[in-house]
Amino acid sequence: MQLDRTQIVIRARSMTEIGDLAMMVIHRFPAATILGSLLGALPWAIANALLIGWIPLREFAESLRDYQTQMEISRYTFLMITLVMLQAPIAGALTAIWVGRAVFEPRVNLRAAWQDWKRSAWRMFWTLGVVRGPIPLMLILASGWGQPFDWVREVLLPLGFLMWAGFMRGRRPFLPEILLLERCPSRSRDPAAITLRRRNSGLHDPLTSELIGRFMLVSLTLTVIGLGFYYAIVWCRGVMFGHWEPSPLVQLVLFPLALWAVAGLSVLVRFLSYLDSRIRLEGWEVDLAVRAEAERLAGTDERSGLVVDSATPSGGGLGGGGLGGGIRGGATASGVGSLATRIGLGGLILWVSIAASQPARAANDAGTGAVATESAESVPLELPPDSSWFDRAAGRVVPIELRSQDVDNPNRRSDWENQPQPWNISAPTLPSGFPLRNVIGWVGMVLAIFFAVAVLLFLFSRFEPTVLGGKAAAEAREEWAKDDQTQRRLEQLPAELRVETLDPRNEAQRLMRLGRFDEAIAALFAHQLILLDRCGWLRLSRGKTNQRYVGETRVHSTTGEQLLAQTVTAFEASYFGKLTPTAERFAGLWADNAKLEAAVSQAREAVA
Repeated sequence: MQLDRTQIVIRARSMTEIGDLAMMVIHRFPAATILGSLLGALPWAIANALLIGWIPLREFAESLRDYQTQMEISRYTFLMITLVMLQAPIAGALTAIWVGRAVFEPRVNLRAAWQDWKRSAWRMFWTLGVVRGPIPLMLILASGWGQPFDWVREVLLPLGFLMWAGFMRGRRPFLPEILLLERCPSRSRDPAAITLRRRNSGLHDPLTSELIGRFMLVSLTLTVIGLGFYYAIVWCRGVMFGHWEPSPLVQLVLFPLALWAVAGLSVLVRFLSYLDSRIRLEGWEVDLAVRAEAERLAGTDERSGLVVDSATPSGGGLGGGGLGGGIRGGATASGVGSLATRIGLGGLILWVSIAASQPARAANDAGTGAVATESAESVPLELPPDSSWFDRAAGRVVPIELRSQDVDNPNRRSDWENQPQPWNISAPTLPSGFPLRNVIGWVGMVLAIFFAVAVLLFLFSRFEPTVLGGKAAAEAREEWAKDDQTQRRLEQLPAELRVETLDPRNEAQRLMRLGRFDEAIAALFAHQLILLDRCGWLRLSRGKTNQRYVGETRVHSTTGEQLLAQTVTAFEASYFGKLTPTAERFAGLWADNAKLEAAVSQAREAVA
């Protein structure tokens, strides 16, 4: 592990730089970010589908598209957003561990990250799953599975959990990193130990106001990104397959996919903000540089065959005992032990040599050897060589001044890659001749412009017929749309009212002239339903009853409601009671139909 050769440059960054760096991290570590997010979110996404997925399935199975359907879809949307927001930290735990280790260990794999995840599973389940709200809310929603809407269970309590989670994330956003990467103990009998609560306060309290502001900014930004991602998916689906209407696929797959994509991005932004906060508070870049140098010195002594003190701390995690805990003097203790051992061995060898060569003075030399050994152990340590952080001549540590090189534009100073070379803005040398490639280039440019203009004209002709085709093209387009909408409305009619033509009124008039009044009343009823749906007085949908159509018409026009009710009565008497209307009765209904058409025409003129 090279502590000063990280995959991310350790330095303070602004919020815009953190967002830019998040995109670069996704590009640099696709497995840790994308695969980690997918594996972490998949169990929770399946659980959410089992909890509330029955709501859109039931609505789409009934083929209803009314106000009640919109309310149920809104109910499902709110609950899904709430669940994903609460589950994002615990679902992103694997990503946080994997990316956190990949910063310092380029070859870390999924198995190593999974082992670290299992070590913190129970603490993570309690802290991020229970205390922060996702597990209790899932249990509450499970108790109301398949039941009608309840505002306490599905509005009041979810809003309470959201407010609690927002308050805690604004004040203590880095609890997952402290829990998973630093691994601070929850409790300790040692009063000097850094527990989870002490570490939480020490990291967050000095930056409370800034963290709350960043939380609000990131929340708004991620909301916009989530909406853009969702509508982009829906647009691609509509363009490729021609399906623009809501469907179970959109509600159960595409919508949660957009939410979980934003949740994964939020985990990555939070981790980078955690690094930035430690850099600002603890001078982490200097700490890592010093620790890396200490580890190199310890490694040099080991390679030379000397004994290194086992008390030397080894970089554990990212926390108090690892990268963030500072240097505890282990490397110095190793140097002292190695030097004392070397001097002691030298004194012992010298004493044995003198004793062998001068036997008469063995006792005296033995005393001298003992004194030499004692004096050797008290010899002062040799100072380390000159370096960027130590002055050998002065015998003191030299402070290191960090200088940032702002040679790029202000919003992309991530220092992720090498700085670009200065641009050559000198005027290019113009060619003196007129080679063939210039001709080909001009022809290609003209063709490209022609193609772009043709595409624009085609789009205008499709969506703005009055701009290019005049009134005739607009009327043709309007007539085509009218027929298309009429076909859709005919499909929403009950099976008893469907006719083979797009004009039920003419069909009713034809059947009336033939004396087939039982079929004519059905065609007349279909014509009136389509007429009222076209003007917005009712909404055609399979499964609605005749009385419901009458009730919807009553909201807009009492006269229209009375005229439609007479047609409904005659149709039900003919269809269910087998009472064919007489010619006089149908003539009265035909006259009432003219009044209904006049009322609808007046309403349209009033709106216009």
